[in-house]
Amino acid sequence: MIIDLLVILSSLGLVISTSLNLDPEERRLLYLLQLLRILRIDRQRGAFGAFWRVFKKHRKELLTCWYMGFLMVTFVSFLVYSLEQKRTNDTYTLNNLFDGVYWGVISLTTIGYGDIKPETTSGKILICCFAVFGTCFLAMPAGIIGSGFALQVAEQQKEKHVNRRRRPAAVLIQSFWRKYAADNDFPATWIPHTTQHKDYESNLLRTPRKSINHQRSSKPDMFGVPFTPIIPSIHVTRNENGKGMSSPPSKSSHPVSPAEIPDDFNFPNGYLIPAKKLTTAEKIALRFIRFLKCISSMKKFRQARRPYDERDILDQFASAQIEMFAKLRDVKQRIESCQICSDSKAEKNLNYISKLNDKVGSLHSEISETKELLKILLVQQGIDINKALNNKQQHQDND
Repeated sequence: MIIDLLVILSSLGLVISTSLNLDPEERRLLYLLQLLRILRIDRQRGAFGAFWRVFKKHRKELLTCWYMGFLMVTFVSFLVYSLEQKRTNDTYTLNNLFDGVYWGVISLTTIGYGDIKPETTSGKILICCFAVFGTCFLAMPAGIIGSGFALQVAEQQKEKHVNRRRRPAAVLIQSFWRKYAADNDFPATWIPHTTQHKDYESNLLRTPRKSINHQRSSKPDMFGVPFTPIIPSIHVTRNENGKGMSSPPSKSSHPVSPAEIPDDFNFPNGYLIPAKKLTTAEKIALRFIRFLKCISSMKKFRQARRPYDERDILDQFASAQIEMFAKLRDVKQRIESCQICSDSKAEKNLNYISKLNDKVGSLHSEISETKELLKILLVQQGIDINKALNNKQQHQDND
């Protein structure tokens, strides 16, 4: 806006100066203002805006670098001036402190003009150190600005990608909600597909200026076939109380005049023709159409979500790899926990079996000891064990 105003004012000034026959040298400034038209190219590109945003975002780092550079220039200029002020007869020496600051700025920003240079050995050593450190400090703002521009361009690309995904996301949400409403048979979702409501009160009270035959002949449709309008009409009857009663509208080819409507008949506000109800087959067809629209919107949204840069693809692969490693680690921990549980159960079973074997062994030893003691007692009493066993076997056989 400001650029346009300046260009317009400069153009008016040129016209006025030409009409007044002013000196061409006085019109050079106005010709220079005409060059501002070049800045109008930046309206769509936004180069100055991006440049300003980069400086605004990294203003603290840039101010720090420039502050350190200013301190270095001031300090080194004062030192060089102190070392070179004794050589008053030389024409290339630093005669005052301003010359020292001038020499420091020129030496820091460029390779030097050669009009002022140190002559002493200490001054040359100082300028060598100053050149090395000055190069480092001078490169820092350039690196900050370059990285800032790279980040700004990447951010603009991301914003463009997000804006490109916004419409497919909205269409996906809308189509999914319509599919959900159709599957659950919400009454409101079928309203856009029913016939439009028409207020036929105005049709009843409107008196046609021309005959119906003239309307039929004067209004052909797009295929050349005469159009036959169907005007709804009502039949008014009177009940016992004498009030007018209206019947449902019927399709008729004759209009109804206002004289046929009773004076005490009042149309209700917003009296509309009832909408047509959808059949089951129509609802099934609409559900199928909405299902297809939902699938199509999902495909478009997936295409819009695809990464647009190689770095984004690498970041996506890296994040997927990290997630995969985390899941594998979780699975490994679960397997190890299951193995530990199984090992602990196996150890418990082995301990139980070993204890059971020990108990069986001790019981067997006790039984053998008891048997030996019984043999000893029977021998002491003079009873033959074999005879006793045979007698017992014979008694069992007899029984």
